Amino acid sequence: MFISTHFYAFLLGKPILVVNTTTTSGVHMHKTVAVSTCIALLAGCAMPTLDQGSISALQGKTVVRAFPPPIKMMMVTPASAAVVGLGLLGGVAAAASGAKAGGTAPFDVEDPGMAISATLAERLAARYNTKTSSTVLSQPMSSLAEIATRGQALADYSLQVSTRNLLMANYMTAPSRYRVSFIVVATLIDNKTKQSVASGVCVHQPENIAVAGTYEDMLANNGERSKREVAAGAQFCAQKLQRDMFAI
Repeated sequence: MFISTHFYAFLLGKPILVVNTTTTSGVHMHKTVAVSTCIALLAGCAMPTLDQGSISALQGKTVVRAFPPPIKMMMVTPASAAVVGLGLLGGVAAAASGAKAGGTAPFDVEDPGMAISATLAERLAARYNTKTSSTVLSQPMSSLAEIATRGQALADYSLQVSTRNLLMANYMTAPSRYRVSFIVVATLIDNKTKQSVASGVCVHQPENIAVAGTYEDMLANNGERSKREVAAGAQFCAQKLQRDMFAI
């Protein structure tokens, strides 16, 4: 078994270590480890998984989904790859200098956080009999307390999901091959106490170069392949977060 580790920027001032594990059969797996002891969204700390007390309190309650305005997918062109670096680390440079990174994608890509948020709300309803508010809070919010305050009139809990560094970039070891990477941060907030009761982070960065497309592949047919990769990443992160946060 071969293990490689990479640091991907600083998430809310807290570095996240991602361990990519390759088995002897060549199967790639993703593992995320919080380098600091707290990886909560925006501010404050929370147990990453619902405890029994929180589960009992959650039964039958109402949840409102909340996420900031959708972000655009940045892209690293072949000519600019050497300038901004690679992967999610390169995404930090890309976010700071869109022109050098090649700018945003020339086609619309749905922010994966939106699909992840919807899936997590559905899983909560199925497992814990919660009800999901028809209203979605989508304006920028700077703190857990602000999210809770705005959500309090609509629901007992707020489910905040946000996407960071949505990026199409090439592999360091295979510059002609491209992938879509992103980070998603989620937290479930008790609107009454304004405290997080569960939180999680998911890093999606495919490692299978053998099936990766070229730059032209990723842009063809209005970005069809890129969109499929975003959707696959959203499914992966939804499954990971529901397991890590809600023990589902």
